[in-house]
Amino acid sequence: MFQLDNDTAEPRTTTASAARPGRAVDVHRLAVALKRGSRVIALSMLAAGVLGYAVAKTASPVEYESRATIVWEPDEGEQVDRQRAMKTLVDSVKIPSVLARVRQRLDMPLTLDQVSRRIDVVNTPQSNVLVIAAVSSDADEAQNIAQAALDSLLEERTELATKRAKEALARVEGDLPRAREAADRARSELATFRRESGLLDASSQTQAGIQQASRLKEEADIAFAEAEGQRVRSEILREAAKRQQERTILSERAVLPENVKLAETRAERSSLEAELSSEHPKVAALRAAEKSLGGVAHETNTGATAERTLGRNPLWDSVQDGLVKSTAEEGAQRTRETAFRRMAQSTTDEVLRLGELDGRAASLATQLSVSDKRLHDLETSHATLVDGVTAAGPGLRVLVPADRPSQPSRSLKKIIVVASPILAGFVALLGILVRALWGLRAHTASEIAFWSGLPVAASSSWPSAREHVAELCADLRATWPAGVSPVRMAPVSTLEAAHVAKLARRLDRNIALERKTRRRGLVVPAVHGLLDGHPAARRELRAADRNLLVVRAGAHSILDLLRLRTIASDGARVALVVIDVRPELDRGLADVGDATTFWKDDRAPRPLTNLGEQP
Repeated sequence: MFQLDNDTAEPRTTTASAARPGRAVDVHRLAVALKRGSRVIALSMLAAGVLGYAVAKTASPVEYESRATIVWEPDEGEQVDRQRAMKTLVDSVKIPSVLARVRQRLDMPLTLDQVSRRIDVVNTPQSNVLVIAAVSSDADEAQNIAQAALDSLLEERTELATKRAKEALARVEGDLPRAREAADRARSELATFRRESGLLDASSQTQAGIQQASRLKEEADIAFAEAEGQRVRSEILREAAKRQQERTILSERAVLPENVKLAETRAERSSLEAELSSEHPKVAALRAAEKSLGGVAHETNTGATAERTLGRNPLWDSVQDGLVKSTAEEGAQRTRETAFRRMAQSTTDEVLRLGELDGRAASLATQLSVSDKRLHDLETSHATLVDGVTAAGPGLRVLVPADRPSQPSRSLKKIIVVASPILAGFVALLGILVRALWGLRAHTASEIAFWSGLPVAASSSWPSAREHVAELCADLRATWPAGVSPVRMAPVSTLEAAHVAKLARRLDRNIALERKTRRRGLVVPAVHGLLDGHPAARRELRAADRNLLVVRAGAHSILDLLRLRTIASDGARVALVVIDVRPELDRGLADVGDATTFWKDDRAPRPLTNLGEQP
C-alpha cells in the first residue's frame, strides 16, 4: 500500500505493505474446480480402467523366459585361469558364429543383434555353472531359442576343439620325424664314442677304477710291510747264525751210581712190601738203606760221562734255512709291491682318462636323453591328439536342458490395469487444474488483490446474481465512515463501465437513506477505465481523494492487474470492488488486504464533480 503525507504525491512504501495481500492462486478456487471436475475424474478413471483391462487382455506384451543350465568341466591336470575361462565362455554364447547357428536352426528372419537381444547369459562368481536364458513372447519359441543357443554353443566348442586338435596333430606329425632323426643321431654318436673310447658307463667305470686303484695301493702297502718284516727277520737270523757252529755235540749220556743204587733199593723194597708186611725187618732195613742213599744222591749232582755223539748243528741248519726263506720271501714281497704299485698307477691313469672322456660322454648321454624324452612326449601327444580328433568334446556338461516356461517371466498386464485409471485420473486432474489456470486470469478477490497489490473493499457475485447487489452495498456501507468526502467509482476497463453507474447510484441512494439525508453525490461514477488507455483516466484518478475501482472477476489477466498496480501507484488512494465473482467462489469476504488507509480521513477533502458522462 501507499501512504500520502502532507498532500504530497510522492509514494512511500510502509512496513505493512511489505507483504502483498491475497494469494497468487486461490486454493479454494482450485478446490472448487476439482470438486466440479470430480465426476470427470471418476469417469476418466473408470473408462481408463475398463480400457486398460481390455488392452491388458488383448494387446499387452508378454515375455516368457526359458533357461538351460550347463557346467564347465576343465580337463584333469589342466592349469587354467578359472575366472578368465568363465568370462570367455560367457562371451562365447553371443559371438556371431553361434548367433548365426541359432538363426539358421530356427529359420528366424532376424538380424544377429536382434537374436542377441533375445539371449542372455547368467554366471555366478566363483562358480562353473552357466545359465543360458532366452526370452520371447511365445513359450515354445523361448524354449526353442534357449535349446538352439545351447546346441549351437556345444557344436561351436566341439568344432573348435576338433580344429585345435587337428592343428596340434599336424604340428606333432611334422615334428615326429625330426625328433626320431635327432634321437637316432644322438644314439649313433654315443655308440660310436663308446666303441672308440671303450667307455660304456663313465661314472660306473670311473668309480670302479678309483676303488681298484685304492685296493691296489693297499695291497702294495701290505706287500711293502711284509717285505720289511722279512728283512728284519733275515737280519735277526744272520745275527743268530753268527753265534752257532756248523758241528756240535748231538747227544751225551752221564752215569750217577748213588742214584742207580737208590733206584734199585726202592724197587726191591716195593717188591718186598708187596709180598711182606711193612714191618718186616727186611723191609725196614731196605727203607733205612733208601733213606741213607737218598741223602747222598741229593748231595751229589754230577755224574760221570758214559757216552757222547758229535754231528751237524741242527740249530745252525734251522737258522740257515730260515734265513734263506726270509730272503726269498722278502724278494717276493718286493716284487709283489712293485707290481701292485705299477697296477695302481695304471689304474689311476685310466681313471684320469675316463675323467677326461666323462664330460663328452655326459654331453652325448644328455643329448640322447633329451632327444628320447622329446620323442616320447611327441609320441604320447600324438596318441592323445589322435584320440582328441576322433572324440573331441566341448568341455561342457548339460545339467538342465531348456525348459518350456509355464508362466510369463514379465508381463505388463497388472501394470496396465493398475496404472491406467491412476494415469487417467492424474491427466484429468491436471487438465482441470490447467483449465482453471488457463489464460492466467484472476477469478477471486484474493487473487486480484495479490496481483494488483491493492486492497479489496468488497466483493460480490453481482451482477450475475442480481439479488446480491444489496449485500454488496451493505458491505461497502459498513466500512464507509461518516464524514468521508465523496468517493470516485471508476471501471477498470470498458467491461465494468456498464455496471459502475448502476452500482454508484444504488450505493449513493442507500447511504443517503441510511443517514436520513437528502444529500447525494457521495459516490461519483466515472466513465473511462484505467486499462483502456484513455488519457483522462489517470488525471481523474489523481484528482480524486479516494477511488473505488470496479474489477470484474475472471475478466482480466495477471498482466493487466500488474499494469493496474503500476498505474494506481501514482499517489492516489485506491481500493477495489470485485464484482461478478462466481457464487461458489464468493465466500462473503468483506475486504481483502488493509483498507484502513483508504478510508482514513487524514487530509482535506477535494471537491468532486461528475468527472464523466453518465452511461
